[in-house]
This record gives sequence, C-alpha cells and structure tokens, in this order.
Amino acid sequence: RVLSGVAHGEVKEPLAMNLTET
Repeated sequence: RVLSGVAHGEVKEPLAMNLTET
C-alpha cells in the first residue's frame, strides 16, 4: 500500500492511508 500511495503521487497523507488500508 505504501508504494502504491507514493507511486500514485498521493503525498498528502500516504502514511495515514497506508497504515489504515494495511
């Protein structure tokens, strides 16, 4: 999820979304 968020260019809250969607 981390790579996906970052790769998508979502630098807004990648960690938050990653941890939540993990």
